[in-house]
Amino acid sequence: MGRPGRPAVAAAAAAAAARATAAAARLQSRQARRTICASAATAEAETFQYQAEVDRLMDLIVNSLYSNRDVFLRELVSNASDALDKIRLLAVQEVDEYKTGSELEIRIRADKEANTIVIEDTGVGLSREELISTLGTIAKSGTAKFMEAMKEKHDANLIGQFGVGFYSAFLVADKVTVSTKSNKDDKQWVWESAAGAHSYTIKEDTAADIPRGTRITLHLKPDATEFADATKLQGLIKQYSEFISFPIKLWVKTSKPEQVVDEEATAKAQEEADAKAKEEGKEEGAEKVAPVMKTEYREEAEWKVQNDNKPLWLRPAREVGKEEYDAFFKTTFRVVCVCVRARASPYAESLTRKGYEVLYLTEPVDEVAAQTLEEYEGHKLTDVSREDLQLDESEEDKKALEGASEELKGLTAYMKKVLGDKVEKVAVTSRLTDSPAVVVASKFGWSANMERIMRSQAMGDARSAEYMRGRRIMELNPQHPIIRTLKSKVELESREAKEQVQLLYEAALLAGGFMIESPKDFAARIYSMMEQGSGGEGAGSTPSSSVSAGGGKAKAKAKAPAEAEAEAVDPEVV
Repeated sequence: MGRPGRPAVAAAAAAAAARATAAAARLQSRQARRTICASAATAEAETFQYQAEVDRLMDLIVNSLYSNRDVFLRELVSNASDALDKIRLLAVQEVDEYKTGSELEIRIRADKEANTIVIEDTGVGLSREELISTLGTIAKSGTAKFMEAMKEKHDANLIGQFGVGFYSAFLVADKVTVSTKSNKDDKQWVWESAAGAHSYTIKEDTAADIPRGTRITLHLKPDATEFADATKLQGLIKQYSEFISFPIKLWVKTSKPEQVVDEEATAKAQEEADAKAKEEGKEEGAEKVAPVMKTEYREEAEWKVQNDNKPLWLRPAREVGKEEYDAFFKTTFRVVCVCVRARASPYAESLTRKGYEVLYLTEPVDEVAAQTLEEYEGHKLTDVSREDLQLDESEEDKKALEGASEELKGLTAYMKKVLGDKVEKVAVTSRLTDSPAVVVASKFGWSANMERIMRSQAMGDARSAEYMRGRRIMELNPQHPIIRTLKSKVELESREAKEQVQLLYEAALLAGGFMIESPKDFAARIYSMMEQGSGGEGAGSTPSSSVSAGGGKAKAKAKAPAEAEAEAVDPEVV
């Protein structure tokens, strides 16, 4: 083909010039529109003066809480959560309130290069009037109370109590910009103020990129750049806002592994294969080797929910990891221990010292309900007022208990003989630390609480009640001085031993919540013990002889001579 003629060239040049002119015109038009918008936005900006109380308030917050600047995020997230609560409540009353905007959530994004933090919510938002009334003024009563409290103690927790948490943003920011859109207002507004300024500005936001909600941009101070780090913000969210009911999403960068071809290693492998083929005399050379792969990490950024975990006690066991479980519970925790008495109960002495979790059931009906619930979410329920209490004990502890049982074998046999059918058996236990003894129910016997319930029945079976009372078990603390002293007296065949066994049994009944059968005999033993301690005439006498009705002491003195002589030569009478 030949060259195009001059007319064709001229026409092409003219067309190109026309296109260039049109493009320039479009660019100029866009610039003009931007200039007009910017000028309009600037022209519409209004300046407002803070109330005097707000000025003093911000100065107080910034200067008093400088050492605890972390609270700014807690307060701003709390405010965002309140805004989400409000829109959710409004949506119940008016469905249209919820139609605008995205899901109810809080988003936080840190930008190290710009040195900013952006906290955005899809809550109720603010109108122009609400910006003035909410961020420009504060109820005088609340402000005065807050400032008075701050003078007394510089406590960061006071901020949220008085509704002035927004101003904590100036702990870390030189300038704060609030962009917000409310369903009450067709326009989106921008509120802006600087730290130390006595005024703020409000103007229409021409970007209009918020369907509903509020976006707070913190322009960080030079000494607060540490907060423009996602890892730092993650820690603050976990510390202060983990249990906010709305999702808190943080813009985080993650490194994801990716398998790619290692060109250098593949080329080297191919060269080695070709050289080997040449040595072997293969004219066609080596076959193409498989590509050598290597792992590279590709950096990606995404919104990641920071508070998606429910509290450990609200999650199914399968969702709780071992490390998390061990951090929350004691490593020796195996069962849920149920105690139907108060904290001072002797049944729980060793449990609380060893760090077991004890569930106190204080209402009479609780035990009846607990009997139908053998376990809860994999944890066995164990009534600590019964004999079958199994504790996690070392082999050394088990051997020590066996040794104590053998050592006190004579005492336990003597006590069983004295108490007779009142108890099923007397044994040594490791459940006690402070009390000398305790009375527990057998595996199928009545506890103290159940015994009171059954006794209150108008048509109760007396024989059944008598039988169940005989199912009690008396357990002894082998380390207690009273048990050691009683053991010595039994070995010496002291006549006091019998009365002391009865007294110990009745005291253990009362401590365990049981009812004693004869309060009169119990009182008599107490009086006798008091007389012995004071060296009175009744020292060494039995309860029946010391407090019998109708002049018991006179009758005791009028004994037969032979009987009196026998008492006089008895070396065991104290």
